[in-house]
Amino acid sequence: MPLIGLLIPVDSYGDIVLTFTYVVILMSVGQLGQNRTILRFEGIKFATFETSSAIALLSSIIIAGIAVKILEIHSLVIFAVVFIVYLNLLYSKCRVDNNIVAFSILKLSYPILKLLSFFALMFFADLNLSIGYVIAEIFSSFISVLVGIRFIKFKKAFNKIEVPLFMKFGIPVFFQTILLHVIQYGDKIFVSSYFGKIVLANYFFVSIFCTCVVFLFSYFSQKYEVIIYRAKNWNEAKRRTTNYLIKCLMSGFAFFPIALLSYLIAVQVNGDYDINYRLMLLMYASSLLGAFTNSYFYLIGYLNKNSLIIKYSLFLCLLYVTFIFTGVEQLGIYVMPAANIFATLVSLIVFSRLITTLRQK
Repeated sequence: MPLIGLLIPVDSYGDIVLTFTYVVILMSVGQLGQNRTILRFEGIKFATFETSSAIALLSSIIIAGIAVKILEIHSLVIFAVVFIVYLNLLYSKCRVDNNIVAFSILKLSYPILKLLSFFALMFFADLNLSIGYVIAEIFSSFISVLVGIRFIKFKKAFNKIEVPLFMKFGIPVFFQTILLHVIQYGDKIFVSSYFGKIVLANYFFVSIFCTCVVFLFSYFSQKYEVIIYRAKNWNEAKRRTTNYLIKCLMSGFAFFPIALLSYLIAVQVNGDYDINYRLMLLMYASSLLGAFTNSYFYLIGYLNKNSLIIKYSLFLCLLYVTFIFTGVEQLGIYVMPAANIFATLVSLIVFSRLITTLRQK
């Protein structure tokens, strides 16, 4: 996304950011929490990957189809969402199997193919750039899926007996995803409608360099999430979660100078964007807090109390939205990251007490 932003006009970039936001939200919601179900039950329950895949693909088709009608976006988005959902399930399967080679190949091939195919369409096809982006998503995710399934050993079975269990585990994650995406991606829609697409392009351009730290967190999540879920006791789960959190924070602080320097260079390369240090600092701090939220979710997953995730996410979302609508006139574009920081800190303090209470019972 940063490279795309450097090579196209700011207003066109704003359109692509909005399309990207819709695709990511629909993909995350459409998989119905089955990516996490695979991490939790694969190898424990029979045919987890196959059963979860069937649930996720069916739900993603339905949810994306409804969204296309309601939001009046291009129907090609459905294909993009379905292929990306299955690719995400393959990521989870590789993580459970500890197949580092396959995971690395998929993680690298997908964004590289997306970038190359988008640029090819941009330079050689007379297409609307937003449609070109969706086609690039379809092509890159489809090819990556074809590559990924070569690494998977399928059981060639669908275990309908496990569907209620997987739905019970996945539905709270589904609602958690909806509520958290109000924060993670809803801000782009709000900025577009409240401030306009040019401001959205600048806002998203800053956020790219701040949220890059999340990829570091993803590396540690790949290593720790599964072993936290499968810890033998609470103390072991808590110790592993603490190790995850420490490594995320240390790498996050170390990465900040790189993120800042990359942002400054990118702004100099494309003079259409403005340098905004305050927004950069607020967004980066907001991204760092994501490691604390992940830690909380992993411990809740270990306790098998996923209903608490919904309560946490709802509480967080309500605080976030309230802060925005009461502070947008005073804080302007800075209100979104400030709201996220405030809501996350308050929610973590309140719900950490609930975990303590659960452990005492």
